[in-house]
Amino acid sequence: MADKEDFKTILERRPTWEFLQALPREIHGFRYVDGGQVDGHVLTLCSYVREEEHRSLDLIYTKETFDYLPVRNVGLHRFRDIRYITRSREEFEQTLPQALPRILEELLPTTPPSCQAMLAKKGILQWEYWKTLPKRIGGYELFLTPERPLEFINNSTIFLDYVDFARANELVVLYNRVRNEFFAEIKEAAFPGTIHDFDAQNLKQLEGLLTRDRLVEYLGRLDRGEIEKA
Repeated sequence: MADKEDFKTILERRPTWEFLQALPREIHGFRYVDGGQVDGHVLTLCSYVREEEHRSLDLIYTKETFDYLPVRNVGLHRFRDIRYITRSREEFEQTLPQALPRILEELLPTTPPSCQAMLAKKGILQWEYWKTLPKRIGGYELFLTPERPLEFINNSTIFLDYVDFARANELVVLYNRVRNEFFAEIKEAAFPGTIHDFDAQNLKQLEGLLTRDRLVEYLGRLDRGEIEKA
């Protein structure tokens, strides 16, 4: 059964909560940051942050489902680590301290994804075309590349990511292992949108869509709010 605690109860516990007090203040270069922030249904208990690399981990409690869980943040991508979701505070207190080094190591840009062999078989890890693309386009920087792909949700891997962190705008290119397809998504002011402008069956098709001129034009339209979403 869920504890079904309200935020007030958890916030009152925080100053003397041994679970938080005992957590390491740094793991794999991630710095511990105290929490206590409430955003809608989510209460952030604490975070581990590597600001210079736009990577962090939040430990949260959500009253939407009464769950305790870790949430990964890489660039503008935020996704829950479903391996450690629990409705038991006691279980969370017991399992997370042991799991934290592994979770944070997986967040490091130098840690290869577990699906690396499949990415190599598809040619993504050996793909050289991306090196011909601009490293910056306006306010956008090339944040994720095939050298350091990000294993994402729904059997997808992000291997190309242009991000404007100031505006929270983004064009991200992914490969889905189940559908065996390449596709892209956007964010405008951090709000996600579905597009089909970069759908491809293979890397050669994708190269024809990811030309320098098209990227410059497309990201300019994204800034102006002119991208038609699916």
